[in-house]
Amino acid sequence: MQLVKAFGDESLPWEEQPRAVRVCFELFGGKGAGSEMLSAYGTLFGLTEAVKEYHNWRMKGSAGERAFGSLCFGARGRAQEQFLKQSVSLSNL
Repeated sequence: MQLVKAFGDESLPWEEQPRAVRVCFELFGGKGAGSEMLSAYGTLFGLTEAVKEYHNWRMKGSAGERAFGSLCFGARGRAQEQFLKQSVSLSNL
């Protein structure tokens, strides 16, 4: 649900969520690098790492396009920071 709140639309069914939500969930569910580690499996840390992996390696476009966009607009860093802040606020509940 945190992925949907951060990057999707809560009113849409799962199949219609943006690609970012679906791919991050797959990475978190075991397809991501390091997702099998106990520190990542089913943890907030693992979910944050899945979001980072998506933004750094799995987004559409070439690596050069992603790097250039990130350099110019800081999209990667902002999206990762947004998700981390949202996640940390949950851990304080």
